[in-house]
Amino acid sequence: MKNLIYIILFSVFIISCSTSSNKNISSDDKNSLSINIATNINTLYPPAINDVYSMQIASQIFDGLVKYNTTDLTIEPSIADSWEINEDFTEFTFYLRKDVFFHDNKCFKDGKGRRLIAKDVEFSLKNLCSQKYTNNNFKTVLNNVLGANNYYKNSLKTDKDSIAGIIIINDFEIKLKLEKSTPFFLNLLAMPIASIYPKEAFDMYKEKNYVGTGAFRINEYLTTNKIVLLKNKDYFKKDAENLKLPYLDTIFVGIENSIQQEMSQFENGKIDIVMNVPSAYISEFMDKNIKYFESNPPKFIVSSYTEEENNEMYNLLKSNIHNFSTNNMNYINLSIVYLEDAVAITDTIAQQ
Repeated sequence: MKNLIYIILFSVFIISCSTSSNKNISSDDKNSLSINIATNINTLYPPAINDVYSMQIASQIFDGLVKYNTTDLTIEPSIADSWEINEDFTEFTFYLRKDVFFHDNKCFKDGKGRRLIAKDVEFSLKNLCSQKYTNNNFKTVLNNVLGANNYYKNSLKTDKDSIAGIIIINDFEIKLKLEKSTPFFLNLLAMPIASIYPKEAFDMYKEKNYVGTGAFRINEYLTTNKIVLLKNKDYFKKDAENLKLPYLDTIFVGIENSIQQEMSQFENGKIDIVMNVPSAYISEFMDKNIKYFESNPPKFIVSSYTEEENNEMYNLLKSNIHNFSTNNMNYINLSIVYLEDAVAITDTIAQQ
């Protein structure tokens, strides 16, 4: 069985590397994905996030200055398209993109999302340094920013203070100064807890804010145990072929805390991906469904990653799903996932 897994993993690599340069991306209701997470989402408020599943959903809705590449966990541009770091890693200057807009929402005038500027970065990072609202992550990310600890101590009394280490240079340039050398500071900023959101949305929704700049949006704050992520048509990122991201129109996220039930849903076609399957469950499932793995093309495929030392985890996918990956930090990026057999869109839509 172990040899069979290696064969299938090799076929996964071949399938993922042989996709056409003209992706058949659709813009209809069929261009959707169904996945599960293991528990209800506790919060989408970035400073309060303290579990994997809230992080996974929030990272589809919000963006930070930088982000992790979900395949190899290198740092990529996000809201900031470039940056400069001084020699001793105490000053980080970020140059913001000028085409980043918040999701359309009633918190804005006429309901139209406005352009993101450096003041939004300052606002969000100051909230991450505040005790006034639910905040589990100040010490994780920003306690080394110059003046941040003093702001944190005084934040129960006032939010009018400035933070010396957060310096707005202009609308699209911001500098963060640190008290001591921190070579891994970009890695901290790449976490979803350091995401950027608008003051207007926070004033209206407080910790129930769901307005970001991410590839997907939701219509209202979570009120049920099901989540529907909708395509943000104004998302700023494009792929290497200049097609706008995200490819998918809709992502349905269910809650299922039983891996056996989740695999049964996958087998019966109710969901498209099962994430983070322990190795103990894979052999039995593959034996039971071997015809779907060995067919040409296969109906199901499996990929693996190492969660911890000597602990292999697996993802089960329908074979028409491309660009989905997970890693030992549990980051996912659904903006680049696409379905091979989706209906092609017109050149006009592709260029929008």
